[in-house]
Amino acid sequence: MNGERTVGISGGVQGSGAIGRLAGVSEPRVREQQALSTSNPVTRGEDKVELSQEAQVLAPWLDKLNQLPAVRQELVDRVRGEIANGTYDTADRLNAALDGMIDETQSGQIC
Repeated sequence: MNGERTVGISGGVQGSGAIGRLAGVSEPRVREQQALSTSNPVTRGEDKVELSQEAQVLAPWLDKLNQLPAVRQELVDRVRGEIANGTYDTADRLNAALDGMIDETQSGQIC
C-alpha cells in the first residue's frame, strides 16, 4: 500500500450490554442508581422574577423604545435631500455643533 500502515481494531463488542457502558461502572451499580432515581423523584421550587422599582418605572419606556423603527427613514430621507440641495449645512447648525463640542470639552466629556 505505498508505505501506508493500516491499523486494525482487535477484539470487539461482546454482548448487547457492552454498548454504551462506561469504563469502571458495573451493571449492578447502574441498575441501583436507576432504581433510586425513579423511586425518589426530585421536586423543584418555582422560579420567580422580581423587578426593582427602577426597572418597573423604566419598563414602559423600554417597551416604547422597542416599538420604534430601527431607522427613522423619514429623517434620513429629509437630511439626504437637504444635503443634495446644499441646504443642510447652515451657519446656525455649524455654530450649534461647535458650541456643543466646546461644552463637552470644558465639562471633561472629551479628553
